[in-house]
Amino acid sequence: MVRVIVVTKCEDVPTKPVDDKPMLVYWNLLGLVQFNRFALIQADVDFCDVRIDADEPSCANFRKCWMDAKAGALQDVLDFPNLPYFLDGHGENKIALTQSNAILRHIGRRYNLMGNPCKEHLVDMIVDELSDVESNITRRAYAHGKDAIASWYETDIPDVMKRFLPMIDNSFLTGDQVSIADCKFYSFLYKLQLIEDEMGGPKTADIMNDTVRAYMQRFEALPRIKAYMASPDYQKGPLNNRHAKWGG
Repeated sequence: MVRVIVVTKCEDVPTKPVDDKPMLVYWNLLGLVQFNRFALIQADVDFCDVRIDADEPSCANFRKCWMDAKAGALQDVLDFPNLPYFLDGHGENKIALTQSNAILRHIGRRYNLMGNPCKEHLVDMIVDELSDVESNITRRAYAHGKDAIASWYETDIPDVMKRFLPMIDNSFLTGDQVSIADCKFYSFLYKLQLIEDEMGGPKTADIMNDTVRAYMQRFEALPRIKAYMASPDYQKGPLNNRHAKWGG
């Protein structure tokens, strides 16, 4: 079960778990955290999903809610204050993490979402590989915009997808068991689908082919994921903050 909390004031940015539940905190968007939400849902964790609203870029308060909290109370809570962050537990059992991949791995190991134990090394590798690829989308979205993303998509993504396709034929990435790598890969494919839609349909050799679509459908059909995606708590967008040149 997930409880969504939208925050608009600095004093409401949480410094400890709400209702003693694990708590994930990020901007009110998909960005670098949607795969963590999927992982917590798939692991059946009762958690709080805190979403900080950045306000409009033209507003004097743009991102101020977070920046004030980061420079203030969170200095004593997080070793490296940043978004996203994850809080769980108290005292000696307290977990306070930043960095989206560190959070994802913690969720995977704590809640048994690393897939086949013999292939955990592949899960770790895939998570980092996807981060490298996704950074190309994020960087272009904020600095350049639609045309730069479309050009990169057409030239680079076909080779990227060739490496993943053998892994998802009739299964998940490391076999029959879902892992945190699948949560991250699905989020990545969702971004690719948005790019194709923005481009007016596929411009390459059908990157979002039958194998990819079947994989996405398998992930979406997982009972907990399916229920989450049908609920009002599920967030379809935006990908980025409002000052991005694409996806905001």
